[in-house]
Amino acid sequence: MLRAKPKNPRIIEVEHISRDVEVLRNEKFDWLLIDCPPLDLDVIENSILKSDAVVIPVRSGFFDVDAVTPVVEICKRRRKPYSFLLAAVDTKMPKLVEAAMSALVNDGPIFATRLRYLQPYVLSIQRGKSAAEIDKSCQPEIDHLWAEVKRLASQSNVLMMQSRAAS
Repeated sequence: MLRAKPKNPRIIEVEHISRDVEVLRNEKFDWLLIDCPPLDLDVIENSILKSDAVVIPVRSGFFDVDAVTPVVEICKRRRKPYSFLLAAVDTKMPKLVEAAMSALVNDGPIFATRLRYLQPYVLSIQRGKSAAEIDKSCQPEIDHLWAEVKRLASQSNVLMMQSRAAS
């Protein structure tokens, strides 16, 4: 809402995820990203049910890594492809990142891209811009992540086709 122009992407608040996502699918968006509150497992599960793929952002701290377990269980139970995104990574603390990766690797795939803890990412929220619009040096990181997200979503399409063929 802080973004002036261009208006793309749009933020749309929904009240009932199941119903509202179906309505939005009919509007022919290229992508629909659902951002969930980190502790509301009912909202998270409903979002996962309507999702083609799930990106699970996680910081490198112990409590953050431990907190993803219920989300992973929902993804597995609902048979949704997912991947962890290490976010707000402090490059001055490589051992913390290594520990987080060691803890996560047994729970699922981890994107190769890591979003570093940089001022443009923090400022992007305040300014309604992407980090790359604030600092061009963030663009390669964002491009790499976007490519990984698209690959994850394409896995969902392959799984759906295999499921239909098996039925």
